[in-house]
Amino acid sequence: MLVENTDDIMEGLGLNFPGMEKNDTFIEKEFSPMSDSEKRVYEILGEYPLHIDEIKVKGNFKTGDLSGTLTKMELKGIVKQLPGKMFVR
Repeated sequence: MLVENTDDIMEGLGLNFPGMEKNDTFIEKEFSPMSDSEKRVYEILGEYPLHIDEIKVKGNFKTGDLSGTLTKMELKGIVKQLPGKMFVR
């Protein structure tokens, strides 16, 4: 895939949605207050997808706690789950 700008990267990752404003600048979203565990997950995640097992190891999480935290964050729109239990901001 030819990449000319950030929109191309977002599209390649499946992160461009209908009605989403397209531009070449990254704008930090404002989210509802996050719990301590959500903040830890947010800091671990970046622009590149990470597998849930990598997040677990990096954050020293229990599996059940991490799954619950990621689900809450998905519902808030903070993270997105990709195929294969991969997560991205």
